[in-house]
Order: sequence, then C-alpha cells, then structure tokens
Amino acid sequence: TNEAEAAEVSSGATETRSEQEQPALISNVRVCAIAEKYNITSLKSLAQARFCIWAERNWTHQDFHDIVRDVFQSTPESDRGLRDIIVHSVAKHAQKSCLKTEFYNVIRENGELGLGTLRQVLASHSEDW
Repeated sequence: TNEAEAAEVSSGATETRSEQEQPALISNVRVCAIAEKYNITSLKSLAQARFCIWAERNWTHQDFHDIVRDVFQSTPESDRGLRDIIVHSVAKHAQKSCLKTEFYNVIRENGELGLGTLRQVLASHSEDW
C-alpha cells in the first residue's frame, strides 16, 4: 500500500505542476505574439523554445486543443514559429491526437493545421519507404 500511496502522491504532484505550468504556457503564446508585433527576436525565440518543450511533454494535456486553437487564431499565417511547433507535435502523435473529438474539431476549424499535419505525416512515412 505504501507504493500505491507514493504513486498517488507522485501523480498528484505532476497534475499540480501541470496546472501551474498552464498560465505560463498561455503567457508564452501571448509573449510570442507581442514579440512578433514589436520585432523582438530574442524574446520570441525564448517563448517559442519554452512552448516547444511544453508541447512535447504535454501534447496529451486536456487543454492542448484549446491552446492550439488560440495559437492559430492569435498568430498571423505568416508567423510560422508556434504553428510549426504545433504541426510537428500533432503529426508526431497523429494516430492518438486526431482520434480525440476535441482535437478533430480544431483540425476541422483550422485547415492550415490539417494540411500541415498531413504534410508532416506523409514526409515521415516517405522516409520509412
């Protein structure tokens, strides 16, 4: 039972850390948009790097689809930074992420996300052939 209790405590700590990271993640998305607007390259790069780390670790997070929606709605199409990070993450985990209803809806709303994901998946499969 001690192992089970330790596992519960451990998983609770992970959830708490993830919840605490959530506002910081949204801040990184917004900071990236502001840095783009005011052409602050180093700040934008830092925000993108932090977002990339979070996305790779938390692509299964319950709010990931909302964050994806926010990025695609709040950044111009020409700003590839966060969009490319998301496309890469979604393509990497396409079999699992695209099966979720919430995520399917985000892809339907954002044709660019769907097309980018398709391109990434096809590119990765062509490397396998």
